[in-house]
Amino acid sequence: MKNTHTFFNKLRTSAGAIWLENDTIKLIAPKDFQNQETKDFILNNKTSIIAILNENQIFSKEKFLDIIILKDSSIKYYPLSPAQERLWFIEQYEGGTNAYHHPSVLELDSATEVEGIKYAIQQIVFRHEVLRSTIEQIDDQMQGIQVVHNEALIIEEITLNAEDYETFIKKDVNRPFDLSKEYPIRVKFYYIKQDKPLSENQLNKTILLINVHHIATDGWSVNIFQKELIAYYEAYINKNIGFNLPPLEIQYKDYAVWQRSFLSGVILEEQLNYWKSKLSGYQHLELPTDYARPNEIDYKGTFEGFMLDRGTSQKLRELAQRFGTTLHSVMLSSFGILLSKYTGQDDIVVGSPIANRHYQQIEDLIGFFVNTQANRIILDDTQSFESLIQQVHQGQVEAQLYQDLPFERLVEELGVQRDTSRHPIFQALFAVQSFGSKSQQKTYFKPYRAKNTFEVEKFDLSVFIGDSIDELSVVFSYATALFCKDTIERLLSHYKHLLVQLTEAPAKPYSQLSLLGDEEYQQILYNWSTTGQNYPKDKTIPQQFQEQAEKTPNKTALSYEGKKFTYQQLNEKSNQLARYIREQYQQKTKQPFIEDTPIAIYLDRSPEAVIGILAVLKAGGAYVPIDTGYPQDRVDYILEDAQTELVLSQRYLCEGGKIRLPVKRVLYIDLTEELYQREDVSNLSQHSKAESLAYVIYTSGTTGRPKGVMVEHRAILSLVYNNYIQVSGNDTFAFLSSPTFDATTFEVFTPLLNGNTLVIPKDVKNLASDIKEFKMFLDVNRITILWLTKTLFESLYYSDNTLFEGLNYLIIGGEALDKNTVNKLIRSSAKPKHFLNGYGPTESTTFACTYDMKNPIEGYSVPIGMPISNRSVYVLDRKGNLVPTGILGELHIGGAGLARGYLKHPDLTKERFIPNPFATQSDIDNGYTRLYRTGDIVRWLPNGNLQFIGRNDDQVKIRGFRIELGEIEHALLQISGIRQCCVLVKERKTEASSNKYLVAYYVLGEGGEMLTSTTILDKLSLVLPEYMMPNALVVMNSFPQTANGKLDRHALPDPDFSQPAKEYVAPTTELEMEVCKIWQEVLGLERVGITDNFFKIGGNSILAIQVSHRMSKVMGCAVRVANVFKYGCIESLLTNISHARVNCENVEMDF
Repeated sequence: MKNTHTFFNKLRTSAGAIWLENDTIKLIAPKDFQNQETKDFILNNKTSIIAILNENQIFSKEKFLDIIILKDSSIKYYPLSPAQERLWFIEQYEGGTNAYHHPSVLELDSATEVEGIKYAIQQIVFRHEVLRSTIEQIDDQMQGIQVVHNEALIIEEITLNAEDYETFIKKDVNRPFDLSKEYPIRVKFYYIKQDKPLSENQLNKTILLINVHHIATDGWSVNIFQKELIAYYEAYINKNIGFNLPPLEIQYKDYAVWQRSFLSGVILEEQLNYWKSKLSGYQHLELPTDYARPNEIDYKGTFEGFMLDRGTSQKLRELAQRFGTTLHSVMLSSFGILLSKYTGQDDIVVGSPIANRHYQQIEDLIGFFVNTQANRIILDDTQSFESLIQQVHQGQVEAQLYQDLPFERLVEELGVQRDTSRHPIFQALFAVQSFGSKSQQKTYFKPYRAKNTFEVEKFDLSVFIGDSIDELSVVFSYATALFCKDTIERLLSHYKHLLVQLTEAPAKPYSQLSLLGDEEYQQILYNWSTTGQNYPKDKTIPQQFQEQAEKTPNKTALSYEGKKFTYQQLNEKSNQLARYIREQYQQKTKQPFIEDTPIAIYLDRSPEAVIGILAVLKAGGAYVPIDTGYPQDRVDYILEDAQTELVLSQRYLCEGGKIRLPVKRVLYIDLTEELYQREDVSNLSQHSKAESLAYVIYTSGTTGRPKGVMVEHRAILSLVYNNYIQVSGNDTFAFLSSPTFDATTFEVFTPLLNGNTLVIPKDVKNLASDIKEFKMFLDVNRITILWLTKTLFESLYYSDNTLFEGLNYLIIGGEALDKNTVNKLIRSSAKPKHFLNGYGPTESTTFACTYDMKNPIEGYSVPIGMPISNRSVYVLDRKGNLVPTGILGELHIGGAGLARGYLKHPDLTKERFIPNPFATQSDIDNGYTRLYRTGDIVRWLPNGNLQFIGRNDDQVKIRGFRIELGEIEHALLQISGIRQCCVLVKERKTEASSNKYLVAYYVLGEGGEMLTSTTILDKLSLVLPEYMMPNALVVMNSFPQTANGKLDRHALPDPDFSQPAKEYVAPTTELEMEVCKIWQEVLGLERVGITDNFFKIGGNSILAIQVSHRMSKVMGCAVRVANVFKYGCIESLLTNISHARVNCENVEMDF
C-alpha cells in the first residue's frame, strides 16, 4: 500500500470503513481485506491514520462512507492534479502563454460600489486556497507542487480615456502569468473618462477585469465565483458584518492528493482498460486546412457563428426527447456527420468537456476539475441520423462510468507520440452550453464585450452550441494558423444546411444528404465544372492538317538541325509514307489495312517521327510509340500486347544489337530511304473517322505491367483548338518530349494544326544538361511556346533564371509544382508572358485543367486551375456525390478529351471509366456520357480553381499521422542552399516487424556546400513536427529522370543504414559535465553523452521541466522547456543557449 490515502480508497472500494471511536481505530471490512498486510499497515501508520480521522471528524462508519476526499494537513508537498500538471508543463514549454486564461470583463452598474466588489473578491480569494497558490519546482520532487500563501490579492486600478481603455484591457487580458511567482488570478478596475463628461472628473463607466488562469478554474468555477461575488457584495452593502458562506469541507489541494491516490490499483486498471479499448486504433482528424500546419500550436484563434431558426432548433430538441437522450448527443451526432463529409473519414474522435463534479464535496469548490472526454464516433453510410443519435448516446452513457480518468493520464497511458503541432487524440472540441435565464441575474454588473480582446484557440476547431433561448446558437472557434474566415463561414453554412436536412429526414441514410445548397450546387456544377467551345468534332487529324497545308503550303512546318520542311513538303512526305504503310501491311499480313490498326513507332524525336505519326494517321491506323531507351522486355511486351504487325524505325536505332526488333515487321523510314518516296504525293482518301483511334500510349500499370491508353482523333482536336492558349501565326513550338509521353500530343499537333512551326532539337538530354546550349536553342529558333516537366523546369530555372523571359507561353506539368520556385519566377522581371500549370492524366488527352500563374501563389500549393474547353471536372465523395468548396474528393473528368479506354482491359476500363450522372442533354448529344476516375484527391478553392492534394491510392501515414510529403519538400526548399528535393516513404522489413520511414533526397544549389545533415535537420526541426522529420537524408548531384522527363522516383537509391549507430560522445567542458550529470540524475542513467537525444533515452515532458529547472540554476539563465524539445541533445542545447546569451548580454562601453 502506497500511503494512507491509497489505503482509505482501497478500503472504500472494498465496501469497508474505518473511523475513530473514543480514540480507538475501528475497522470493518471483508475478510480478505483483513489480512496481515492490512494489520501491519495500520500498526505502522497508526499516528497518521488517527490524525486524518480526527482532522476530518470521522467518528462513525456513516461519516467515513459520506466523505470521499480527505483533508491531510500533515502533507509537506501538495502535488498538482494531473490536469494542472499538463498546464504547468505547457506554461514551462511556452515560457508563458495566454492560451489558458479565463478572463471575465464586466461593466459595473453606476450604483455599484467599487469598494464592495473589492471586499467580495478578497473574501473569495481567501475562501478558495487555489486562488492564492503558486507553483514551485523542487529538485527532489518529480512534479511541481502547490504552495498556499496568506497575503491579500493585489488589486490594480487605472483611470483612462475612452479611446485607450480597450487597448489596455487587451494587453492585460493576454499578459501571461508567472505561476511560480504570482497568484493565478488578476483583478483590475478601469475607470473610463468620457470625451465630454457631464461634469469635471465625472467617471460614468467602470470596467472590471477578473482574469483567472485555467490552472485554478474552469467553467463551473466561473459560475461559483460570480455567485459568491454577489453574496459577499450584498453582505457588504447591507452592512452584514460577520457574514460568511458555509465553510468548504476541502480545498483543491486535497482533491489533487485524493485524485492521485484514488486512481490506482483496480480502479485505475478498469478505467484504463475501458479507454484503451474505446480508442484502440483511433485516427487523427484530417480536416482540410487553408494553410500548412505549423510545427507548434500558436494558440491564435477567432470565431464565427449563426443563430439556428426556431423551427429547426425545436425539432432537434424533440429528437432528443423522442430517444430519451440529450441535446448534446443529438448535436454531437450531427457534428460527426459534418466532419465525416468534410474529411471522408468514418472513424472520428471529438473531445467534449465534462464538469467532473459528481462528488458533493467539490460542487462548490473553485478549481480545475473539468475533464475532457474523447467521443469516438463510428459512422456507417447506411445509417440514419436517428440510429447514430442512439449510438452516440449509448457511448456517452458508457463513458460517464469511466470519467474519473484524467485526460492527461489517458494520453500518457496510450503512449501518444509527442507532437507539438496538434492536440493529442482529438483536434476538435464540441460542447453544448446552457447559461440560464438572464432575468434571474443581479444587475450589479453585466458582461462587457471589448473588440478582439481575447482571441485564443487550443484546438483546430471548437464548436459551442448555446441552449439558452428558443433559437440555438452555433459558434465555431478556429485556429487562424490553419483556416481562413471564408472557409469557416462555408463550414457554418454547410452545417446549417445539414441540420435542416437531418431534422426533415432523420430516418434517411445521412450519406444521401448533401452539404450543398442550391446556389452552391448550381455554381459548382454549371459555372465551374464544365466549359464549351466550338471545335471540328466531326473531323480527323489528317483532314485538319491537309486543310492547314492548303492554307500555308510554303510556311515552315518543321525544323531540325537547319533542315526545314514546309507544310506542303510535310504533307506530301506523310502521304507517301501512308501509302507505303498500307501496301506493306497488306503484303506482310495478307490482310486489308482497316481502321484502328496499331502501328508501332520506334523513333527518337526527329522529322521521321513526325512524318511517321502523320502517315500512320493518314493510313487509318493508330500509332503506338515506343521509347528508344526502353529495355528489351518492355519493348517486347508492348509489341506483343498491342499486336502490331508493323514497326516504323530508323536503321541506326536497329544497328548495334542494343534492342532487337522483329525484323520482318520493321519498316525503315529514314529520309534517305527511297522505297516509300516513290509513292504518290497526293492526299489519300479518308480511312478514319473522328471517333477512330489516333494512338495507344502505354503508361505504368498497377499490375506491374504497362497498360495501353486508347485515344481518338476527336479528343486530340478538342485539345488543340480554341482552348487554354491563344496561338498566333508567328508562334514556334519545341518538340522536347519523348513520343511515348502524351505531352507529344500538345507539342506536335498544336503547332501543325494551327499553322505554326515545330522545332526539334537533336539531343534533348545533352541540351537540357548544358544551359548555354539550351538558351541558344531557344534564341536561335525563336521558341515562343514551351512545355516542360516540373523536374526539367526546375533544373533549367536554377541554372539560368532569365531563360524564359522571351516566351509567350511556358507550360509546366507532369508533377505537382513547387510553390517557391514558381513564385520566384512570377516575381522576377524575366518571366514569360503566360506561365501555366498544366494538369491532366493520359486518359484525358494531355490536359484537363490549366492554371495561369499570373500572381504569386498564396496557398500552400499551386492550383491546377479550371477545366480547359470541352472538358468537365467533378469532385466527388466516395458515394459519387458532388462535394462543396474546400472539401476533399476524387477528381472525375468528362468531356471531349476522354480516352476510349484501356487496350485489352475491359474490366479496368469499366472500373475507371464510369457513367456520367451529371450529363446534360447537350453532353449526351456530343457523346460525353462517361467520366474518368483519376484517383487524384483535389478540392475546389473559393475562386473556382482546383487544388491538387495527392493520390487516393498512396495515402502516406506514419505512426498514425497522415503526412503530406509536399509539406516536407516545401520546408526543405526554404533552406538556403537546397535547389531541388524529393521526399519518399520507404519501408524497412525485418523478421520481427516492418517499419515505414521518411527519406529526403536533395540537390545542392548556390551556397549549399556548407550544409550538413545535422544543419538541415536542425533547420527542419524548427518548422516541422517531430513525426514529419526525415529519418534519412541523401544528397544527390542531380535527380534521375524518366524517359518522359519526370523525376524517376524508382531510381532514387535507398539510404545507407549500414553505418554504425551514433557512438557515445563524452562531455569535455565543465558545463557539459554538469549538464550531463543533471540529465543522468533526472533520467536515472549511469551515462549520458552530449549527442544523446533526451527523448530517445527515456525523457518525457515532466522530466523536461525538471531538466530545464535544474539547468537554469546551473547556468544562471532561463533554460526553456521548449528548447529541450527543440534541440534534443546537450551539445545543440548548450550551443544555442550560448548564442542567445551572447546576443543578449550587456556590454559596458566608455564614451
